[in-house]
Amino acid sequence: MDHKKKTHNEQKTAQPIVIDRFKGYLEKSRQHLYLFDLATHKADILTPGEFNEYLPEWSPDGNKIAFVSKRGVNFHRHNNWDVYTIVAQPGVKVRQITINEGPNCDPSWDSRPVWSPDGKLIAYLQGGPQKLLE
Repeated sequence: MDHKKKTHNEQKTAQPIVIDRFKGYLEKSRQHLYLFDLATHKADILTPGEFNEYLPEWSPDGNKIAFVSKRGVNFHRHNNWDVYTIVAQPGVKVRQITINEGPNCDPSWDSRPVWSPDGKLIAYLQGGPQKLLE
């Protein structure tokens, strides 16, 4: 039996690391909204999927949550933050509130969406057009 040492070229080569997202977006885990029942200690996810949700804010009546998210194809490659709302019940679809192409309530601004006292309106910071930043 020949016990030769493997040469450098014969050793198993490690697979390359493929980076398909910008730094900070390498993880597959996401930040979602959950509804936690204090009586049963059960948590139901409200916003499953590929996206991250930030800056949640309850409506005055406690039925809805406003939050900020980037969605769509290649969400990690643009700065189009939008404000969304969701009824605080599992299985309900989110509703997009803002539609402009610039950032709305970018989480780095540390300014969350704010409901009016009657819950009919939401105030938020809106960024300018992307072309002004180029």
